[in-house]
Parts: sequence; structure tokens; C-alpha cells
Amino acid sequence: MNLKESALHYYNLGLSVIPIGDNKIPQGRWKEAQFNLVEPNGNFSTAKGIGLVMGAVSGNCYCIDFDTKNDLEKPDSWDRFKAALSKEQRDIVKTCVIQETPSHGRHLIYRVDGVYGGNEKFAARYTTEAEKLINPKSKILCTIESRGTAGYAQIYPTTGYAILNGSFDSLPVLNQEQHDGLIAICKSLDQTGMWSEKKEEKKLAQQPQRLGVGVFEAYNINADIPSFLEENGWTFVEKQGDNMRFLRPNGTGRTSADWHMSMRLLHVFTSSTEFDPSKSYNPVQIYTTIKYGSRTKENYALAAKDFRQMGYGDQFDPIDIQTQLRVDELDLNHLADLDEAEDVLDEIRSGNFAMGVGVGLSDLDEHWVYKIGQFNVMNGHANVGKTTFLIWWFVMLSKIHNYNWLLCSTENDTWEFIKMIIEFYTGKIITDIPKDEYEAAKDWAKEHFTIFSNERTYTYKEVLSIAQSEMKEKAYAGLLIDPFSGLEYDVEDLKTFGAYTYHYRSANSYRMFCKKTLISIYLIIHPPTESTRRVKDGKIEAPNAADAEYGNMWFNRCWNYLTAHRHTNGVDWDIMYIYVRKIKNLFSGGKITIEPIKLKMIKGGRGYVDQFDRQPNLSMAKNYYETDDDIAPF
Repeated sequence: MNLKESALHYYNLGLSVIPIGDNKIPQGRWKEAQFNLVEPNGNFSTAKGIGLVMGAVSGNCYCIDFDTKNDLEKPDSWDRFKAALSKEQRDIVKTCVIQETPSHGRHLIYRVDGVYGGNEKFAARYTTEAEKLINPKSKILCTIESRGTAGYAQIYPTTGYAILNGSFDSLPVLNQEQHDGLIAICKSLDQTGMWSEKKEEKKLAQQPQRLGVGVFEAYNINADIPSFLEENGWTFVEKQGDNMRFLRPNGTGRTSADWHMSMRLLHVFTSSTEFDPSKSYNPVQIYTTIKYGSRTKENYALAAKDFRQMGYGDQFDPIDIQTQLRVDELDLNHLADLDEAEDVLDEIRSGNFAMGVGVGLSDLDEHWVYKIGQFNVMNGHANVGKTTFLIWWFVMLSKIHNYNWLLCSTENDTWEFIKMIIEFYTGKIITDIPKDEYEAAKDWAKEHFTIFSNERTYTYKEVLSIAQSEMKEKAYAGLLIDPFSGLEYDVEDLKTFGAYTYHYRSANSYRMFCKKTLISIYLIIHPPTESTRRVKDGKIEAPNAADAEYGNMWFNRCWNYLTAHRHTNGVDWDIMYIYVRKIKNLFSGGKITIEPIKLKMIKGGRGYVDQFDRQPNLSMAKNYYETDDDIAPF
């Protein structure tokens, strides 16, 4: 159907629609359409799109707009919203119209049997310094907002809009509690504090001027809120993504509230508690409300006294700075060794610094090389061959430099790894290898690759501890962790820090491990499902650097970042596209790709050649970044 036919169809469904011109500006009888159903006229013949008017005129239609282009991190606001839904809420959302926007955002559209309001901002983030240079007046960017009474949203078949779920022919009607529950989750995703009472806390309970952490801050960071809720009659129901779901005391429903572990906020879905379902609550507010019944100046002061007695906040004499920092004259390990830094600079100036080494494929070696003791991240969609590529690359490096590797994977059995290694080493399919050659290749594989058992899972701390223990027996060039999502959580740390801080701490641990041991880590991370919806010419586009669990954090914390991509459903399914997103220390080799590197899979999965069918030239690679010293200390 064209725009006019579609507009007439929506009109017959009892939906008020308006023609949209350039720059999303309404045309025709816009004011009238806010209050009356207006039959579509000729204006739709020249319109650029269709706008659905929200509110009573369309049967109490309501739209939640997820503007994901304003998100800096992944998962974005839409993915975080989905993760925060209870099972009942997920079932409700599945009945709504979910619409993709041209900027890959989302519209969630339904009807409301109750009070629903107008156009509101629910969640936002502060603008970055770079964004302020472009628009100095910009302070926040909205990530989630509503379109209610007197508002409108463009809908399919407007160019760039697509219906992913549901139908306007059968829009669901949500009751007040269901609607309020969704809005509460949206507000919980705000990063600016617009729904928090933090300012009120500071005003009502001023702390004495002191160095270090105050009692409120300490409690907000460290308090075990799930245990506190259970101690006060709340019942833990389930863990869903980053949320722990609770049922209120004496509650009869399924769930009443979510505790968001990484954001450390409580979102209440019911009005049958001391909490307002329109707000989110931090630990101090939760404690004060439950313990003292309300959040007044007097009650905040009582809570602060309780926190001090519990040991929260700094309890030291603020005058004794030496004691605060726990520093004495003999402990100067916190200071950088400037002499060591000078030695490194001298090595660089003299050309004796250990450079990166390649595998003898000129295009790949120009952009991506092995470097000692660096933290590397690779992302890529499922089943594109991320692990396969890295194992092949490791084998080529081992053939040239005799390197050894540690492999920790929950996605591949030991025999799969050994098979890949043998085939890459020999260049032959395993069934075609003569017995003597097979036995020699098998011994070579076992000598150069140490593989973690996948009969159990590991926390990141356990992986690093085991790797460090193995170093006592053999020198290793690198550690593969495949994938990040296969690691087990340290539950206590997760409770203490929340998910985001927990993973940020793990990224810092990887960096320090690389620095101290000179082993390079290669961490494989899956992008969110959302990224698979970016399709061009019928093919799924490669994920970008932000398309990773917990988003830009990994790009920011790693030294080098790689994306592997393959059109698994296309005629070029055997071409691996390598995107180099980040290289630290360009002087030691490697650089960002403008166009992806193309590697062609050898028939039978026996390795890769370049786009000109050239195999790795191992003799060239051996001297590719040759220095006066050994290339690597192994």
C-alpha cells in the first residue's frame, strides 16, 4: 500500500494519522487531528511519511521512543529495557507494536486503560566534552522518551520504519499497573539523576567536611541491598539479566520490584509499598524508607548514624594524611620507575625495541601483528569463524617463532582445537594426513598449545590464576579467552560492585596481567543480537567497536581491537573480512583499516590465503619486523 492507502487503513482502525513533510514537520490539519479523527485527504499523496497521533483521539495510544543513537555504550537503552523486563512484562511487550526507526531506534506502541500523560523524557545521559564543542548549549541527550497526548510518532510505511513485532490492527490495551511498570523501568535507565532524590539527600543530611568517602556514598557503593530486602520481608523471585526480581512483603503477585545490580537502583512496579512507582531508589533511599518509613531530613540523619555504626564511610582523623593514604617512607611502590621508562625510550630511539611480528601475508601484517604483553579484543557475529581465525594465526606464529599458547574456551571441545591446529600446521585435511605425519603434527600441537578443560566454567580471576600457574612450567606468548560470555561470575564481587563495574575491573585485571607477565590476552566478545538487524544489500553488516557486551568499555580498555566478519549466507561465504578498529603504539607495527582485510578460506578449512590467493610466506614473516634483539622473550 502507498501512504494514502495506508493512512486510510489506519483511519478505519480508529487511529488519527497525519501527513508528515520534510524534517518530520506535520502537514495539513494537524491541530484538528489531535482531537478529532480526520479522514485522510490528498495531502498524503505528496507527504514524506505518516504520523500517528497519540492520546484519546486514537483510543489512548501511547508510544515509548528509544532513541538508541544517543547511547554511548552497549547494551543500548532498548536492550537494557528488554533485559529489565519480568517474565510477565516480556509477555506484555510481545503483544505490542515494536517498530524500528531509521536510526535503528525502537518505538513501543500500545493503548492504555488509565492515566498516561503527554510527551515526557524518561532517561537521558550527559553530553560529552566532544559533543559540547559541536553544541555548547547541549547538556543532556535523551535516550528514552514518550509520545502521549498531543504527541505523534512516524509509523510504517514511512521510509526507514519497519514493524518488527505486533500489528496496528490489534493494538493491546495495558492497564494502569502494567503501563506504570514499563515506565518505571524506562526511568531506571536514566544516567542523569533526574528521578533520583540524591540532591535531597545532600541537602538534608550534610556530612562534616572531610577527606575520603562519606557514609552515604559508601553505603550506596557497598551495601548488600538484596540481603537487606530479604531481611525486611521481601522475597527474591529470580535473576533476569542484570536485574534481581523481588516480591513485596505479603505480596500476592509474581514480582513487585527489580534491583538493578549494575546501576544499584530499585524500581518498584506497584503502589502497594512505601515507594513511589514513578521513581528509582538508591541504597540510602531504600534503607531510609524501609527502616524509618519516609525520607525526611530527620530520618536521613538517623540513617547516617546507622551507617557510621555499621562501619560505612571513612572513620579516620582527617588531619592525619599519612595514615589516610597508608604510606610510609619505605613504601614507594606506588611511584612510577622513571629510569625504566627512560630505558624503553632509549630502546625505541636505537631501534632495539621489540616490534610486532606478522605471519607473512603482507596486507594482514601491515595492519595486525603480534605484540608482547598486550590486551586484545575481537568481536564478531556468531559462527563467522572468530576462533578459527585466531587459532590459525596462532599456529602460523608458532611455526615461525616457536610460540606457545593457552586456550580457554567454553565453545570448543579439546578435540576440535587439536583438529584445527593439526590441519593448519600440515595444510591438509586430517583424514588425508599420513600416519607418521599425523603423529608428528599431534605432538607439535600438544607441545605448543595448552588447553583448559571445558568440563567446568571459570571466573576471570580463575583463568588468570591458572595461566600464571602454567607459566611456571612453560613460557607462553598468549592466552585466548573464548568467549567473554562463557566466563562464570564471581557472585560476591558482582553483588558488591554491580555488573558494569565488575566487568570494568576484569578489563583492568587483563591489562595488568599482560603488563606483568608479558603474555598477550585475546578476548572474544559477541555483539548484541540487535546488531544483526543492520542489513545492507541483503547482507548483515559487520558489527562496529561498540557492538559488544557492555559496549565501548572494551574498546576503551584494550590495546588493540579487531572485528571478524563473514557473509555466511552469501556467495562470498568463504571470505573473512578483518577490520582493525584500534592499535596502540603504532610505531611497533599495525594500523587501523580503512577497508577490511580480505582473507580467503582454503577449501576444507585448512587455513587462509589473501585475496590474491597467496599463502603465508613464513620466511618473509620471520624478518618482517626483525630487530637487533630477539623478537620476543620466549
